[in-house]
Amino acid sequence: MEYFFIIALLIVCFYQDVKSRGIHWIIFPGLLAASIYMAKTYISVEQILYNLMYITFMLGALTIYLSIKKGRLTFPTDGYFAWGDILFLIAVTPLFSFQSFMLFFTIGTCVALIMHVLASIIKVQKSIPYAGYMAAFGIGYIFLEKTLLQFLTING
Repeated sequence: MEYFFIIALLIVCFYQDVKSRGIHWIIFPGLLAASIYMAKTYISVEQILYNLMYITFMLGALTIYLSIKKGRLTFPTDGYFAWGDILFLIAVTPLFSFQSFMLFFTIGTCVALIMHVLASIIKVQKSIPYAGYMAAFGIGYIFLEKTLLQFLTING
């Protein structure tokens, strides 16, 4: 029951991003607040800062890559990565320890790519609803984590 609000917000993120390739801005503060509330007992501020530094590092690396590829300074938000995607990642950082966030980001990005390829088979799409696909992956991650914790608690 405690995950209901976060899961509801993730469902809204998924629906809005897949349907209109955008998420209403009001969702992000709500998701961040719910993430902080959920994680207040098991994630430290230090872990959240590590997660934010990881996002910054990845965006910096992407900026360098795109700039080299284009031959001029090119930011990820110049048609490659939307602000909603970045805000989504920031909003969910409190839910994860640093190691878990790196896994969430890496595996979630791979899953988002696979979901996009499969969705493109049904209907050709020019852009990837990254935050939406990451939200769907987040729902699965939360269910899996909760199920594993209950299993380990019962059998451990």
